[in-house]
Order: sequence, then structure tokens, then C-alpha cells
Amino acid sequence: MNTLNTLEVLGPSGHVTLEWDPKDPESVATARAEFNRLKKCGFVFFTSKAKHAQEWKDFPAKRRRLDARAPDEELEQTSSFRPRRRRTVAVAQMRGG
Repeated sequence: MNTLNTLEVLGPSGHVTLEWDPKDPESVATARAEFNRLKKCGFVFFTSKAKHAQEWKDFPAKRRRLDARAPDEELEQTSSFRPRRRRTVAVAQMRGG
């Protein structure tokens, strides 16, 4: 089982994923620094309440699209870095023009 946590960055340059080991202080510090950098740039963050990422092995017949995450994964908005959370998603704020 993969023990790495992820910070998924959804921004103007595409989708980038940063992984860290919650037991490794150096990788946690790197992830925290990136979280703080993105926060200063105006990103909004959501984190999974699940203790472990859920991946599908068998897709229900009624699903018509491929989705690597369970549909019932519950996310909550956060403004602070939570190194033990399995999945954090950073989203760039939309700008009107």
C-alpha cells in the first residue's frame, strides 16, 4: 500500500501532484512550504476526511466515466496544511475579466 500523501495542484499550468511521506520531516517541510507558497498566490485548498485514499478496482456498471477516486470521498475546505491528511487539492481562484 502506498503510504505517500498528495497535494494535487489544479492551476493554469495544468495538474501537478506533490507527494510526501508523513513520517519524513524533510518531505513534510517541503510540502508545507509549497502549500504556503500556493496560499500566498491565492489558491484555495480542500482536504479529504478519509484516512486513506480510496481507489476503485471494479467500476460499477452505471458509471460511464473513469474515476480513480471513490465518488463518496468527502472533501472539506481548509486554510492550514494538514500533513497527515491523505489527499489535499489546491485550486486556483477563478478571475473574471
